[in-house]
Amino acid sequence: MKMKKVRVLNDLRVKSFTVPEDRQCRITKEGKRVYSICGMSTRKYYDSSNPRYRIPSFRLDNIVSLTELAIRFYNIKEHTNFGLVKVLRVVRSLSGAVGFRITFEASSPSGVLSVFVAKVLQRYDEYQTIKIESVKMKRSDSNNNHKKRSPEDLPPNIPQQHTLSEDSLNDVAPYISQCALALYTISTMQINAKKEAPRHDISSVKVVKATKHDAPSRKVVKGKKHDVESTTYLVAFEASLRDEREKVETFETQIYVPTFFPTTIIQFKEIQIKRD
Repeated sequence: MKMKKVRVLNDLRVKSFTVPEDRQCRITKEGKRVYSICGMSTRKYYDSSNPRYRIPSFRLDNIVSLTELAIRFYNIKEHTNFGLVKVLRVVRSLSGAVGFRITFEASSPSGVLSVFVAKVLQRYDEYQTIKIESVKMKRSDSNNNHKKRSPEDLPPNIPQQHTLSEDSLNDVAPYISQCALALYTISTMQINAKKEAPRHDISSVKVVKATKHDAPSRKVVKGKKHDVESTTYLVAFEASLRDEREKVETFETQIYVPTFFPTTIIQFKEIQIKRD
């Protein structure tokens, strides 16, 4: 990670320290460091090694599902096969959208561990939107397990046609399903704030169907909605309740992916339980 040196004047003393290039830092009157990303103030949200920074399990499920999805799109872009994600630290920012800077560990098929940093935004408006701004390798236990790819090496059907191939869709469908389930749980708990809402286990997710089709969609341009033809994806999956493992429910979600690389945007048009 590239670093830059910061000099600040506080109580007539000059302090020097380094921060990541993509973050800014200022010192408050109380001497506290306040970081920001793209002008948005950030705060430490989760740290697996520090008990002070713990979050509810359904919030952690959301972070884990975002991380799993981010590394899968990284695999598509870089022709790699990382998995077995472990979230290490999360920094959060709030400004219209919820931004996460996630530091996580992933392993290659040969078992080599690498540390990555992902920048992900979540926005809740007409659609529930996930924006994977970047995924970068921070360090690796091996210098040979990751080879940089030139733009010509990218899968040809993704950046040009803006659609997922059948194989890629099958690869990411379980992680899209986990994200959908995490978003559904958060929405349900917000609606049922005064009572305990039923919660599903994201580790129990099983994809039933994943298909793509061209359908009319609405695109917002300069504040106006326009009907356009776009590729949408329908994913159906099953998940069981945490407290009632034998009770399995089937969900459906319809998503639209307007861009893949370098920034991946996923819009969930609806997430609902399928009723017979």
